[in-house]
Amino acid sequence: MKKNFLLLCQLFLGLSLLLSSCEEKVEDTCSNEIGDIGDDYNCDVPVMPQICTVDGVDDHWILDGVEYSCNGDCTNIPQELVDAILEKDGCGTKKSLDLKSININISKRAEVILANLRSESVLCNN
Repeated sequence: MKKNFLLLCQLFLGLSLLLSSCEEKVEDTCSNEIGDIGDDYNCDVPVMPQICTVDGVDDHWILDGVEYSCNGDCTNIPQELVDAILEKDGCGTKKSLDLKSININISKRAEVILANLRSESVLCNN
């Protein structure tokens, strides 16, 4: 009886390891190092987007749980993300905005952060 129980436990452990090792997980590697960009867009509320990558290839932004595709170049802020920021209550209301200048400034910071994320993602997957 004891032998059968041990055999059953070994079989269960072996199957669980086999099934979990075959599972491929695709996870975002994200950073919120960009910080609060609410001031850049004249927001009264904090705006904390994340820049993310999946396996160092599929880059995107996330704001309030919504993913914004980069269309190949995540160092430039997607227009959909800018629109979402400006639609937030209390944003873009203080004065006129030079969106081109704001986006260039944020894009420079995003480029460095994204390079670090890609390196981290590649190192973790190897």
